[in-house]
Amino acid sequence: MKLTTMMAMLALTAAPVLADDDDDDRFGAAGILSGSNKENLPPIILSAGEPLSSEPWVLKSGTYYEFEIQGDGRQELALVGP
Repeated sequence: MKLTTMMAMLALTAAPVLADDDDDDRFGAAGILSGSNKENLPPIILSAGEPLSSEPWVLKSGTYYEFEIQGDGRQELALVGP
C-alpha cells in the first residue's frame, strides 16, 4: 500500500513538468526575471477614425511587452481607463 501511495505521489508531482507543451526554451526557472523575454510592439497611434494598429498583436503568456502610445494631434480624444 505504501509503495502504491508513493508511486501515485511521484506521478502527480511529475505531471506539471510533462504537461508543458511550450517548445520555447528562452525562459529560465524564474520566468520574467531570468530570461530575455521582452518584446517591443509597434506603437498605438491615436487618431480620429483610424485603427489603433496596422495589424493585430499576437501575445504570448509570460512575455513582457512594451509599446508607446502616440497621438497624431488632429483631434482631441478622451481616454477612459478602468
